[in-house]
Amino acid sequence: MDITPYVESLRQDLTAAADAGGAEAKAAAERLALALDPAVRLALMDVLSQAEAEITAELPSGSVEVRLKGREPQL
Repeated sequence: MDITPYVESLRQDLTAAADAGGAEAKAAAERLALALDPAVRLALMDVLSQAEAEITAELPSGSVEVRLKGREPQL
């Protein structure tokens, strides 16, 4: 599962919101978005792991697993 589009969308939303503050605010938002990239990816992995646990608990048999391949999770 490629989570990069979600991370990019968040980055774009942050910089768009900062546009109202001018060039300095936009530049700061861009730097902040780059710094937050690993944290956002980790948060998305946490969400997927929670979903994995809930789905597995509801299955009559079998399970769902989330594994990390490179920087991307796989179900």
